Amino acid sequence: MEKEAFFKHLLEEFDKLVEEFIPATETGYKEYAKQNVNPLLHWFLNLKMATSVRSFYDGIANPLVQFEGSSDSDEHQLKYAEWSMQLTKIFFPIMTDTFLNNPLITTTEKKLINEKIKNFSYELAFQLPVITKPIKEIADYVNDKTIKKLGIFPPNLYYWDFEPTKLVDLYNLLLSNDLIEANENFIYSFSIFETRPSWKTNWKKDIDNQTSLFALLYLIYGKCQVYKKEQIGTIAHKLFKLKNSTSSNHSINTAFARFVQRDKKEYLSKNHPTILQIVKQLNLDKQLHT
Repeated sequence: MEKEAFFKHLLEEFDKLVEEFIPATETGYKEYAKQNVNPLLHWFLNLKMATSVRSFYDGIANPLVQFEGSSDSDEHQLKYAEWSMQLTKIFFPIMTDTFLNNPLITTTEKKLINEKIKNFSYELAFQLPVITKPIKEIADYVNDKTIKKLGIFPPNLYYWDFEPTKLVDLYNLLLSNDLIEANENFIYSFSIFETRPSWKTNWKKDIDNQTSLFALLYLIYGKCQVYKKEQIGTIAHKLFKLKNSTSSNHSINTAFARFVQRDKKEYLSKNHPTILQIVKQLNLDKQLHT
């Protein structure tokens, strides 16, 4: 789902929620809610501190909910305010789950967006202490859901020098490109030197085409032949399993050395374009000389 379609879907979900939650007779409030209550419009599309503070202050200074057919009585105003709060509380879980389950948003992006929302919310709460509690509750809710969705990473990743979330991104990219079979131990296989054979990820390319696996780790490790005193070929077969592979460690490293010798101008782009694209999508810190 592209970004524009993603937001359009959420806007439609909120409008549907309004229709289902608010009594059918309250047509005036329904239109008001669709235009003014949706947190997507005020939180995710406009994370600007000055604008948000002004918006909240305006709301505090003008507490009346007014629309065609509305009433200024305390009873009706309390009802409108309660409906507005209830709609927000119901919709935030829907919005958060939709965001976290969107496959087009990488794990790294989800983590960064979550941090941005959390920091923004806490700063906004500091600027507006009179309404600190509900803002912090929302920030804590989104943060808690994000942490649970992304999972807890091992404290150390022996075979990975980058952000742990980027390793999750790598796993998802390999899966989506049909290069590996699903493996719940993928992250853990990178965590220690003595990685368990049962943690290996099945590489779906034919044994004769193991160069695609070599290309992946060769690029990830900065076009080096050795990582932490281990040959990259050895690491490739410690982390991944190729079907019917019975090669010795010596023959594997010999094959990897021959692969490195092929890395001339345009070799990777001609022979391993998918691998090259995957590594570029990860946006790793090390410079790739392609």
